[in-house]
Amino acid sequence: MPYAELVASADVVAHKLEFLDKGGKEVGHINISTQYIWAEPDPVAAQSASPDVEAGPSKNESNYDQEMFEDSVGKRGPTNPSLDKKSILKIIIKEASFLKDSDFFGKQDPYIKFKYNNVDLQTTVKDDAGKQAKWDETFMLPNVYTKAKNNETLEF
Repeated sequence: MPYAELVASADVVAHKLEFLDKGGKEVGHINISTQYIWAEPDPVAAQSASPDVEAGPSKNESNYDQEMFEDSVGKRGPTNPSLDKKSILKIIIKEASFLKDSDFFGKQDPYIKFKYNNVDLQTTVKDDAGKQAKWDETFMLPNVYTKAKNNETLEF
C-alpha cells in the first residue's frame, strides 16, 4: 500500500489487505488501522537518534510540495498539507485470517512481518493460533514523509 495513501488523513483508517501466494491467489488477509500523526520532535531523543532520522522544519516551514506526489501517469494521489519530516505513521496490526492452516501437526504459529528503513519489524508469534490470529500491536514509523515523497509502498 503506498505511504502517500497511508498519510492522507489524521483520522484512524481501517484497511483490509489480502495475502497472496506466488501465483497471485488469495491465501488470507490482514486487518490493520493507520493514522497520520504530526509531532514536534523530542529534543532529547533527537540527540540520540539514528542518522536516518532528522529533525524537520517547523509546521509553518513545511517541505510539503504537492507536485512531489504525482505518479508516473500524472494523477495525484491523496495528499496531506502538513506532511513533513516530523510526520509519523501509526500502524496497528489488528488481526489476520488465513484460508488454510499450513502446519501438518498442530496449528500454525502466525506473525506479521514488514520492513521499515531497512529494519525488520514483526508482531509477536501467536502460538497455535491456526487460521485466526489477533494482535492489536502498534508500530510508530517516524519520518514517513520520505517514504511518501518517494512513492514507496508498505508491504507485509
